[in-house]
Amino acid sequence: MIGRRRWIGGALGLCLGVGLGRARDALAAPAERATDEPASIYERFPEKTARRLRNRVELWRGFAARTQSLRARYTLTRRSSLLVDPLVVTGTLAFVAPARLVLRDDAHTGSTTRIDGDAVVIRPNDRELPETVAGSDAPALAWLRARLMTLVAPPPGDNDPELAARALLRGCEVSIPRGSGMQLLLTPRAGASGAAISRTIRSLRVRLEPTTGAVQLLELEETLGDRVVMEFGQHQQNLDADVLRGLLEDAAR
Repeated sequence: MIGRRRWIGGALGLCLGVGLGRARDALAAPAERATDEPASIYERFPEKTARRLRNRVELWRGFAARTQSLRARYTLTRRSSLLVDPLVVTGTLAFVAPARLVLRDDAHTGSTTRIDGDAVVIRPNDRELPETVAGSDAPALAWLRARLMTLVAPPPGDNDPELAARALLRGCEVSIPRGSGMQLLLTPRAGASGAAISRTIRSLRVRLEPTTGAVQLLELEETLGDRVVMEFGQHQQNLDADVLRGLLEDAAR
């Protein structure tokens, strides 16, 4: 089971369970397309599925491409057989392109996580507790962190539609889950690394706001059955420099 510190600490950077997670992802640009791959990532899907998938990816790309900075509120809910009641945490996300992400829990018992390039620092809001530098080689957490960072960051390749789609779906099998709304279901791609990831993560469901394309909900299903839902709201893109500076300074206190 991925504790809250492991799931968010390694990927977006919050704290929940006992122990600190370890995750690292280089956030490299997508690899060149192999010669045996189709010209478009959508060619391997039936026509109707490809059209629906393209609509969702383009919706995400439209929002992400305009994001040089972002502020949003989040509510994280964890449901586990080990918990009598769901555990709920609220906080604020701040993102600065290309790869700086800060998440600050509201509660004094929570944490503030700073992701800047390859560096991930998790600091309890209670300053009497030590901060932790997260890193290393956990493949499931690296996969998840890459997904989450890609979802909030501007697409690579000068916003080329095909490169953006490949960046979003790299390392994933993708499907469209049942139900209404603009949703994607991402699962680890088969293979040696995928098998290691799948021992921990079953899937990540993404729901986009149908008008703007902002990420509205993330639902992580762990292989052992626990679920973590992160809901986002009050998105504000491209903040005034003074406002953004204040958010980052608050996180550094």
